[in-house]
Amino acid sequence: MKIGVLAKRGDNKAAQTWQGTADYLSKEIPGYTFQIVPLDFQQITQAVKERSVDFVIPNSGMFVDFEGLYNINGIATLKNQRLGKPYTVFGGVIFRRKDREDIQTLEDVKGKTLMGVDETSLGGWQMQWGELKKAGIDPYKQLKNLSFGKTHDDVVYAVRDGKVDVGTVRTDTLERMAEEGLINLNDFVVINQQKELQKDFPFLLSTPLYPEWPFSSTKNTPAQLSELVASALLRMPKDSEAAKMSKSEGWTLHSNYRPVDDLFLDLQIGRYEYLRKFTLGQFIQKYWYWFSGGFIILTISVASIIIYQQKRTETALKEIAKQRELAILEQKEVEKTLKKISSEQQQQKELLEKEITQLIDELQNAVDGDLTVRASLSSLEMSTVADLFNAIIDSLSDIAIQVKESSTEVSSSLEDNEQSIQLLAQQAIDEAEQARNTLNSVEKMSDSIEEVANNAHQAADFAHDAYQETQAGTNAMDETVNSILNVRSTVAETAKKIKRLGESSQKIAEVVSLIEDIALKTNLLAINASVEASRAGEQGQGFTVVAEQVGALAEQSKGATKKIAHIVAAIQAQTQEVAQAMELSTSQVVDTTSLVDATKQRLEKVLQRSNSINELMKTISQSTVSQAETSKNVTELMQKMAQQSEARLISSEEIAKSIQATAEVAKQMESTVEQFKVISN
Repeated sequence: MKIGVLAKRGDNKAAQTWQGTADYLSKEIPGYTFQIVPLDFQQITQAVKERSVDFVIPNSGMFVDFEGLYNINGIATLKNQRLGKPYTVFGGVIFRRKDREDIQTLEDVKGKTLMGVDETSLGGWQMQWGELKKAGIDPYKQLKNLSFGKTHDDVVYAVRDGKVDVGTVRTDTLERMAEEGLINLNDFVVINQQKELQKDFPFLLSTPLYPEWPFSSTKNTPAQLSELVASALLRMPKDSEAAKMSKSEGWTLHSNYRPVDDLFLDLQIGRYEYLRKFTLGQFIQKYWYWFSGGFIILTISVASIIIYQQKRTETALKEIAKQRELAILEQKEVEKTLKKISSEQQQQKELLEKEITQLIDELQNAVDGDLTVRASLSSLEMSTVADLFNAIIDSLSDIAIQVKESSTEVSSSLEDNEQSIQLLAQQAIDEAEQARNTLNSVEKMSDSIEEVANNAHQAADFAHDAYQETQAGTNAMDETVNSILNVRSTVAETAKKIKRLGESSQKIAEVVSLIEDIALKTNLLAINASVEASRAGEQGQGFTVVAEQVGALAEQSKGATKKIAHIVAAIQAQTQEVAQAMELSTSQVVDTTSLVDATKQRLEKVLQRSNSINELMKTISQSTVSQAETSKNVTELMQKMAQQSEARLISSEEIAKSIQATAEVAKQMESTVEQFKVISN
């Protein structure tokens, strides 16, 4: 036996989750082998429709549709196990990435990109759609883009990776993926949290709660087997391998899925989708149903009367039998009574058959469109049926009259408005042409502004480079000033040293003069000694030699002293010249320092002006960039306006075609109701 399972997180995950349930049923129900068949949202619908599976585990929304369309039967509801507790309800989650702080409420979802699981996914889209509708948001018209990821995991990954702004999944999807190590729960934020419901429901939640998934049997499954499966599911232990694999505590009695049906009615989806596409043709078909409905009601009423009479007969027979057992002596009387009752029943049956034949004859013309006929039966039982059918005929007659009048009014109104519609279509064409011309002009202006922005950006770069060069020149000038100041200091120090050198050379001259005096006195002393030695005669000859040598030494000292004096004089003269040159250099250094300082001040002013120019060019560049962005936005807006004009043009053409088609339908409807014969007012 095949069990079709909705693979909301992929085939492998579905097989892993539900294989334990198939094994459990195969063991609990001898003679049957159960097999899991993972199916996506489209495949599961096709499988139920074609009856290629015997049992199905769909989401709750699919169950409501399948129950109405394909007569599947719910036999149990899942007890989803989370945080150590079973839950037979679930909901939907609307979430965003944590860093998208621009999305706080449902109103902020407008104009964003949103991904759901599938259009037929109750927890992955339809519940959230209901909440968006309550907030006055039509996701099919007011979102930037609406897409579907096919599995819950893919939707979560798309939001995490920034591919879409907002995602929708069923409750416990985020928690399960975080538990499996696939995501970090702190990376996401839930929108429209239902805090009151979360007091008793421990999952992230954005919607009301709805019944959990049902286990259902398809139409071709034997009732006895369905009962065996239901019994086995209800007996499933919460600690069994099947329950553990499905992360549940087994199954419970089939829940009430009316809240899901109410949601579908509000959204006009599933079996209520026809409410969004009701046409005049369907209006006619709808009221034609009353004809067949009237005959069905008539048949049911006649059958009810017959059954009622039969029950009366059975009751009378039972009473007679009882009397016969209690009073054998009255047997003959009982037989007479039986005959009488039998005769009365025969008469009633014949009368009933006669009146039914009369009713059919009287109402035969109604089948052909004559709504003036009326049924008139005398018996109490059949008069009720006649009155009921007469009321149906009256209602149908009123409907036919209203339809005829409405179709006439529609035709007249369409003829009156045909010229206005054509004018509207022409205006839409003119508007689209003007929008295209305006768009071309705006695009040219946008290109020009973008070129100006590029030039301004280059000028800003040049100004910035000039500012950098000026800054470097200022720094170099600062270093030059510092160097000149150092030279000035060095020259001053050198002048001081040269001055001290002059003073030292003066002292040397004084010492040389002193040595010269000493040499003179020594020479004089040597002469005196030589004279005295001559007087001494032969004894003083040795002393004479010494005196001569001393005299020669004194002469040499005198000569050396003169040379030193000349050298010192030359040094003093040169020192004087150097001192004068140093004084002149010091004066020039002071003058140069003043000039450099003045140049530095002027360069600082140039630097300030260069900086001002640089800032001004930055501002101009930013302004032109802003203008370029604004121009781009204007271009995009004009493109949208052009697209909207094209769309209005197409809509106008479609409206014209639709109105023409409506006129044809109105004529057909008028022609159709012409066949009915009604009572004139």
